Amino acid sequence: MRGALLGYLRTGTAQERAGAARAWYWTALPLRMPLVRAENPGTGGAPEPGGAPEPGGRSALVAEWNEAALRTFVSDEDVHVRRCVLPILPLDPSAYPAELHDLVDRAVALARSHPDAYIRHRVEIQVRH
Repeated sequence: MRGALLGYLRTGTAQERAGAARAWYWTALPLRMPLVRAENPGTGGAPEPGGAPEPGGRSALVAEWNEAALRTFVSDEDVHVRRCVLPILPLDPSAYPAELHDLVDRAVALARSHPDAYIRHRVEIQVRH
């Protein structure tokens, strides 16, 4: 299921990309929830730096998602897409390989100067610098 969402994020219409981002958030929750909590709070489902890989190779899929979400946030000018991607987008460069650190900085700068008040507010919650 998450692989299909990644496909929509990469190649879907703006509406499909926004929907994929909203759905991705909910797929991080386990099906059986004695205690409901986020998979990795504040990281968009990304593995914690230095943490153990997810079972079944999910960490690779999460890393692909995070990179695609980062690229989508920076390149897609649709405000709805950006509003849906941002809350699950890790904005700590350490969550990405070194070659994407400049893109993370670009995403943060873009969000901080965005004309949409929600995006400007949301980035400050996530970055807290």
